[in-house]
Amino acid sequence: VAEARRLSSSRDVAWRADFLEGKVAMQTGRRDDAIALLGRAIDVLERTRRALDTADQQGFRLRHAAAYELLLDAQLGAGDTRGAAAVAERMALADLGAPPVPEGVAAPLRAAEDRLAWLDRELAGATDERAAALRLQVGRAEADFAERVDELRLSTPHFAELVRTDPEDLEAVRRELPEGVVVLQPVVLPDRLVLLVYRRERLVARDVPVGGNQLNATVMALSNSLRRAETWDPARTASQCQSLGTWLWAPIAQEVASAHTVVISATGLLRYLPFALLRHGGRWLVEAAAVANVTHVGSLRMGLGGFRAQGAGTLLVGNPDGSLPGAESETQAIARLLPGATLLVRDAGTRGAVLGACEGKSLVHLATHGVLDPEVPDRSYIVLSGYPNLAGRLGYREIPALGPFIDRARLVVLSACESGLPVDRPGTDGAPRLGINGLAAQFRRAGVETLIASLWSVSDAGTMALMSAFYDRLAAGKNIAEALRGAQCELLAKPGFDHPYIWAPFVVVGDWR
Repeated sequence: VAEARRLSSSRDVAWRADFLEGKVAMQTGRRDDAIALLGRAIDVLERTRRALDTADQQGFRLRHAAAYELLLDAQLGAGDTRGAAAVAERMALADLGAPPVPEGVAAPLRAAEDRLAWLDRELAGATDERAAALRLQVGRAEADFAERVDELRLSTPHFAELVRTDPEDLEAVRRELPEGVVVLQPVVLPDRLVLLVYRRERLVARDVPVGGNQLNATVMALSNSLRRAETWDPARTASQCQSLGTWLWAPIAQEVASAHTVVISATGLLRYLPFALLRHGGRWLVEAAAVANVTHVGSLRMGLGGFRAQGAGTLLVGNPDGSLPGAESETQAIARLLPGATLLVRDAGTRGAVLGACEGKSLVHLATHGVLDPEVPDRSYIVLSGYPNLAGRLGYREIPALGPFIDRARLVVLSACESGLPVDRPGTDGAPRLGINGLAAQFRRAGVETLIASLWSVSDAGTMALMSAFYDRLAAGKNIAEALRGAQCELLAKPGFDHPYIWAPFVVVGDWR
């Protein structure tokens, strides 16, 4: 190690010194030192990888797997499961060794989809005897889809880290999907994008010729622009949304055309993207269908039935620190739509009052500030009365322990800035390293099945208009995703509210029904 330190002008030697010293630290029980050293070694490794040409990058992560795996073990040994998940995702993102698209893959896929479409049409008017034979052909087509997923798994190292929900689970549950519901699972590979589509009647796999770097760069450029409230160039925003729509919507436009709800199972940087703002054929996706996001297959199963908002089962917390008059007006307007709701505004929104009022409520709406710290997630919090004192903060680590208070809550609405954003730690190149929960995801750990949260700092006036329109439809009996879609379309039709920055920040996560 000492000799490697003396030769540290070589990047290869420098990372190896940190790796060896980290290994020694692990074996001598200095786990924190090991995590720091191994993290530094991987930072150097990844800087080295980016300096290599494409040929030398092939299989890079596999050649240096020991460093990643040792850091993952150290994080798990320290009880930091979120840190371990972040390392696992870094492993996936670092591996550029996936083979190129085999010659002729796209044509067979398109032929398989055409055959499934033909089988669907034939089944519609077939006799019982012919239908039995056709169903056998459908079964074979479904087996071909499963084989396609297996090919992806075999050809893509760390495939599991590139999908949020196992494709096999989605295949198993898709017959429980209501008619008109499409589940989209994008798989971002270094050299292409694969769109896996699940619906009750059929399965579809589409290869899209766009590299992962190009797709991710466009997502981050759009996300950064919207997070900075750059509304001065709507044409640029529309162009970015059009590019993303060309890759993520156009290849499956036929499936979406007959759907009323599109459910997204996304991972990686696609979690920064509200799919409602994809643009194709002169329309936003939200104009074609309601959009929801799922993080596990349980959200797709028929559970407790459709959600219905009731005043007596609703808690509304608005403007607890006195700095958001629009949030106060927002909760007061919702209270008028849901008579009997518990309303806590300004000084009434103390930590004790909020936790006490949560008990027995099926709907909790928090209209306040959300504060994210990307460097130290533990310093993230939701503002309550008494802020900036600690008593006025609902901390990141406290939220998963709220189960006893919100055990009846089926929907939590976080009408707060960036409440649905993953907490990202910048890497050595400035790009985010994902894998850490944001504020909304912490509520999932507390047992809440469905959340509505935002992906950027929201406009006070725009949020008030959106939430009023959303609750108007929810009170009228619309399901959660359809109510949000209707509200977003209402804002789209209003001059001054039609920029995605105003209408698109909020997403539904979980059971949209």
